[in-house]
Amino acid sequence: MADRRITALRRPWSLSLGLMLAIVGSRATHAELLKNTDFGSGKSHWKGGGQVVFVKPDGTEGAASDPGAVRALRISLKNKEPQSVYQEFPTKDRPKTLKVTVQYMASPNFKRTEDESLYSISWTSGTYFWSAVVVPHADFWVRVSPGWLYRIGGQASATWQTLQGVWNDALPVEERAIHFCVPAGEGSLYIKDPVVTP
Repeated sequence: MADRRITALRRPWSLSLGLMLAIVGSRATHAELLKNTDFGSGKSHWKGGGQVVFVKPDGTEGAASDPGAVRALRISLKNKEPQSVYQEFPTKDRPKTLKVTVQYMASPNFKRTEDESLYSISWTSGTYFWSAVVVPHADFWVRVSPGWLYRIGGQASATWQTLQGVWNDALPVEERAIHFCVPAGEGSLYIKDPVVTP
C-alpha cells in the first residue's frame, strides 16, 4: 500500500516537470526569429548575393576538413555600390523590442572605398532609428526594416568580432527583414551565428 501511495504522489511532479519542459522548449523555439542561422542548409531562407563558405582561423577560405574552419556566409564587396544579405521573418506577436547578435570577420584583402560620394551619412558607430535606407561611413552594419533600424559595427578585421544591438519601441509589425550590409570596396566580409530575438 505504501509503495502505491508514493508512486501516486510522484505522478503530479512528473507531469508538472514535463509540462514545464514543454513550455520552456516552446518559448526557446519561438524566441529565435531567424532560420538556418548556421548555414547548414546552404542559403536556404537567405537572400542577396552571399555565398556559404568555410573560413579558417587566419581569415582565409578553406574546406570543412581544415582545422578550426567554420561555416560562414560571405558577402563580397563591389566596386561602386553597397551589398547585403538578408532574411525576412514573421513577427506575428508584434514585438516592440528586437535584439540582434552576429559575428563578423573581414578577409585579408578587405578594404572599403575611400570615395566619399558612395556614403550617405556620417555614422561610424551606434544604434539608430531612421527614415530611409542609408550607407553609413562604416565597414559593416545591420539594418532592420520596416522602420529602418540600424546598428553600426566596429572596424572589421581578420578576427571574429561580435556586434550586438537592441531596439526598444520598434514599430510593432507582423513581418520584418534583417539586412547584413557592407559598403562599396574590395575583398569580403563573413558573418556567422546571426540571432534575432524579441
